[in-house]
Amino acid sequence: MNKPILTIGLLVSNRIDTIEKCLNSLKPLLEELPAELIVADTVGPEKTDGSLYIAEKFTDKVTHFEWCNDFSAARNATLLPAKGEWFMFLDDDEWFEDVTEIIDFFKSGEYKNYNSATYIIRNYTDFEGTGYGDSSILRMIKRTPSLKFEGNIHEHFNKVYRPCKRFECFVHHYGYVYTSEEQKKAHSERNMSLLQKEIEKNPMDLRLHTQMALELANFDNVNAIKYVQSALQLFSSEASEPCYQWLTVLQFRLYEALGFSVEFAEKTYNSLVQKSALNETALCAANYCMMRICLIKDDKNTAFSHGMKYMELINLLNSNPKKKADQDYADFARYISEDAIRTINEYLLMCQL
Repeated sequence: MNKPILTIGLLVSNRIDTIEKCLNSLKPLLEELPAELIVADTVGPEKTDGSLYIAEKFTDKVTHFEWCNDFSAARNATLLPAKGEWFMFLDDDEWFEDVTEIIDFFKSGEYKNYNSATYIIRNYTDFEGTGYGDSSILRMIKRTPSLKFEGNIHEHFNKVYRPCKRFECFVHHYGYVYTSEEQKKAHSERNMSLLQKEIEKNPMDLRLHTQMALELANFDNVNAIKYVQSALQLFSSEASEPCYQWLTVLQFRLYEALGFSVEFAEKTYNSLVQKSALNETALCAANYCMMRICLIKDDKNTAFSHGMKYMELINLLNSNPKKKADQDYADFARYISEDAIRTINEYLLMCQL
């Protein structure tokens, strides 16, 4: 094979239930493109549930990585030997619905106009697949000599190269569906222990504090809101940063979960608007959350007002694709998606009944 245009990096653990779906979904990329698949096995042949042997059927580039509670180190084990012009990564509990869009991106030469790309992670909320949230995540990038992963948890590329292509294709992911609250809590506590070590090393990293707040929100809303408010105060000078914007939206989600009053939430919202603290996409998300808070409290007039503000903002973003693309970060995709717009329209109808 000539030099590959794409390297796919895959971490393999004991996910015998999903790994074959994952690898089969990658086959069109490996067949249609000059592409290579590099697997880092994090379990070893002694403890594998068979996932390792399935991976070996799809590629001869399999290495064993001794697990050390460091996700970026594991990712770098697939990035370091990569030969592709571009690098893409995913996990063995994720599988693509369709990769035609990515194939066309490379075959058409469109990739030459971009330096990175996102695709959608569809995180399901139930085992039936009826509930989910979509997030556009940076998972593809043009390789450079200095490129590497950072962070022992919620790992990320050390640099973000623009312009960035946004793919509409998505992977299915059931990793956040749990069989019990205890399992959910244990998963978050593991993540938080790793995040705490990162925060101790980098106490002024806003991204780490945002991730800690999100983990807390998985099972402890009371302490999550305290953490969010402390982080917002600590990083008040970084209001334009994506993570700060996302923290403000998480705040409204927690208001809803904790049953805060419309008056309290409205006071926070108005303060943010007066300070011009949120961009249009974050304002869409805030109005979405405010509408839900109002409907729960049966305040249809205020809910309708926020719904109309949301629609004005969506129309503004849709009329300015560049602005919409520039603000598409920090997991905001779920609030400006077609599903979100349909939901707001349904809420608006409810307000008029």
